[in-house]
Amino acid sequence: MPSYSFLGAFLKHSSSAVFELLDDYQALCQDKVGEFSVVLRAGQNSKTAGVRWLLQQENCTWRLITSLYRDRVQLALEDDLMTDMVVSNSEKVVVEQLFQRDAVIRQSQLVVDWLESIAKDQIGDFSDNIEYYAKNVCWENTLHALKMRRKSGTTFTVPLVTELDPDAPLRQQRPLADLDREDDARLLKNLFTLIRAGMTEEAQRLCKRCGQAWRAATLEGWKLYHDPNMTSGGIELQPVEGNPQRGIWKACCWRMAEEEQLNRYERAIYASLSGNLKPLLAVCESWEDCVWAYFRVMVDSLVEKDLMSSGMAHHEVETLPREYLEANWTMEKVFEELQASESKRVLEETREHYHVIQKFVILGDLDGLLEEFSDWLTASKPLPSHLLRFMTHLVLFFRSLGLALKVKFTLKEDQRKIDVIDWLLYDPAHRAESLKQSNAIMRNFLALQKHDAAKAVFSKVPEDSMREICSQWSGISQTTPLPAEDENAIREHLCIRAYLEAHEAFTDWFRHSSSAPQKPAPAPEAKFTERVANEMREKEYQASLSAWSCRLDALTEDVKERIYNVLLFVDGGWMVDNRQDSEPDSERSHQMAALRSLCLPRLSLLLLSVLQSSSRHQEALRLADIISSDQHCLYQVFSKEELRRFLQKLRESSLALLDRGVDPLGYELQP
Repeated sequence: MPSYSFLGAFLKHSSSAVFELLDDYQALCQDKVGEFSVVLRAGQNSKTAGVRWLLQQENCTWRLITSLYRDRVQLALEDDLMTDMVVSNSEKVVVEQLFQRDAVIRQSQLVVDWLESIAKDQIGDFSDNIEYYAKNVCWENTLHALKMRRKSGTTFTVPLVTELDPDAPLRQQRPLADLDREDDARLLKNLFTLIRAGMTEEAQRLCKRCGQAWRAATLEGWKLYHDPNMTSGGIELQPVEGNPQRGIWKACCWRMAEEEQLNRYERAIYASLSGNLKPLLAVCESWEDCVWAYFRVMVDSLVEKDLMSSGMAHHEVETLPREYLEANWTMEKVFEELQASESKRVLEETREHYHVIQKFVILGDLDGLLEEFSDWLTASKPLPSHLLRFMTHLVLFFRSLGLALKVKFTLKEDQRKIDVIDWLLYDPAHRAESLKQSNAIMRNFLALQKHDAAKAVFSKVPEDSMREICSQWSGISQTTPLPAEDENAIREHLCIRAYLEAHEAFTDWFRHSSSAPQKPAPAPEAKFTERVANEMREKEYQASLSAWSCRLDALTEDVKERIYNVLLFVDGGWMVDNRQDSEPDSERSHQMAALRSLCLPRLSLLLLSVLQSSSRHQEALRLADIISSDQHCLYQVFSKEELRRFLQKLRESSLALLDRGVDPLGYELQP
């Protein structure tokens, strides 16, 4: 396929018509996939099939990007607009408001919708693919057998159910007729296929066509309850929406998903409706299936939590397992779970190029995506040409949105910048200028999160630079203070040192915390010599554990102190100039402000993780006082999403303290 088709689309649109451009990209991919499909029907060609697959994946990825970034761009435009939230006793209204204010749950649902749209495309016209004839009478073969037995008065050699209500097979522990069991198995698989494609209403119609209207009704209970008559004030009654007993229905669905005697697709159907992950994953074969299952459960869990916090959830929700109600799902956690999948196919598909791209797009981690691009481009195996073209167009799209891409294709360029410092420091008489230039290079590296490169630059700056600058100035003027630019450069250098020390302290803490001694497994033999050996290994383990714990405590104190050195940097704050009478430098001022917004929230969350991992929950909560203090105004450098994450983690500490029998702030409960 010629690349000029995509080039023409790129050149046709203005820089502001980015989403129209994405629509054209999708249309081009779809057209070419159709052309290749015609070629493949005429005869097998592995190269053509491979190109078609690449274009199908590209089309799916553009669809995902369009969906997510329409929302993200709109969110950025409306970031400063506050929408009034209405107090309501309607489940539907409460959840609508949740989706309106919470970008994570809204975009998680967009991921679910995207995966369902892909599945819908794959099954095509489902009515043409049904593997059996739908019948108006449920279980007609069993019904016929029961009628024949009543008519003849004979008994069955193989016992069948004696009643035909939906629960009869499970209640009586008796089977249906063989043909009906086969039909049911096919029906349930087809129903799950429809639900996986987001076609619940089509699944209900299929149930009715097969004489199983009762099963269609069980797929209806997820709808949120809403009575418009409670707020309308009108004379005429309006129809009520949803299920007023949704809590009972959901608890029943969860139990049905746990029932091992049921067909695995039937369990998966009800698992998808109740947020029960394990039975749902049992029928998920591909990467897309598993991502769909995790995100569907995450959205279900977040909705239920919000309803509970608003007082709308039914008391039957309490019958659901605690691990469901207390699960703290995040997008990052979903992909961590996928990396630990027991399915060989899923693990292999996790590493596919397009799935890696889709993961980073979902997470909104453009820096991580570009790091992957860098690794792919430097690998020995060449990339497919269509993938290279797509990667190029993707970078151009992000740049057209005005996103600051931290492209990390140029390692040699990094080393060149580091080596420049040697030339800058060659003449000691220009130590002040060399300090300013090294600061500028380190600002750039820190913004790109290239901490090792920043450390390499810092290590080249002589330790006596600040003393030398002051000494040189005093030789020129013994009465006037150091120039503002030089004094600010010295302060900035100290700020960078404090940050690098904090980052290194955290790295040491993380490395040590991940290397706890392993408890020895006791030998299975019960002989005297084995028991003695077990006791010796246990003593050695306890000694190693004690030493490891002591070292961890010391590292925790160190990282806490060094991060606080940054957060509470003296005389105005980290990366804030003391002297305001210097020559204006708008670029430097912008970079320093950007580093505050980038680094301070990240360090705060790192410190919070360190304290929580060490069970220092009361200290973690004190960090909230520092962030909210008007003395330091650190809250001003947090985005709304960062503050939300910060408060969510603080909530975890409060819950942990409550579990210890103290109040949410860690103090003894008053009698």
